[in-house]
Amino acid sequence: MIDYDKINMNEYALKLRRDGKTFKQIGDEFGVSRERARQRVAWGSRHEDKLERHEAATTMGDLFMSERAMNTINTLSALDMTFDEFLDNVSYKKMMHTPNLGKVTAKEIINTLKEKNVSEEKLAKWEGKNNKIKPYQAIAITIQSVCKNPDIKPKDRMKQIATILEPMLNEIFGSEYEPYEEDKL
Repeated sequence: MIDYDKINMNEYALKLRRDGKTFKQIGDEFGVSRERARQRVAWGSRHEDKLERHEAATTMGDLFMSERAMNTINTLSALDMTFDEFLDNVSYKKMMHTPNLGKVTAKEIINTLKEKNVSEEKLAKWEGKNNKIKPYQAIAITIQSVCKNPDIKPKDRMKQIATILEPMLNEIFGSEYEPYEEDKL
């Protein structure tokens, strides 16, 4: 699995080095030795292109995942496939039969696709989990997506959540659902 905290630290170390700081100064800021600071800067520069490609990824080959996950994608000849093409053309079962791929690496691929905004329903269907998303899961997903959206101001988030959830709650509880007076925004 990819540790994004370490990646961010390595990117920051590279930025400090490009700003003119010495390895000693970078090491002092991170509380590590000069050699460890040098290693972080080296890692950041080695993986800089991969990280940029991952941010703008449209195909499976552009994703930044572990070597094992990328070898799986390569073995399945899916490097040039878009995310939807991958899910449509490569079955979950076929992927799981790929040599050197286990549940942890499969989960990494799935989590990376979720990070790239592939729908939960499509991924669940692909995995063979044919059960629909439960209402409480839909509510949680809605709240998470609103809270993560940088375009919605923090003070407007509750109003946005209430607007989205009202029809969902009516569907779950029927038309008799009437929010309490203090619940209305």
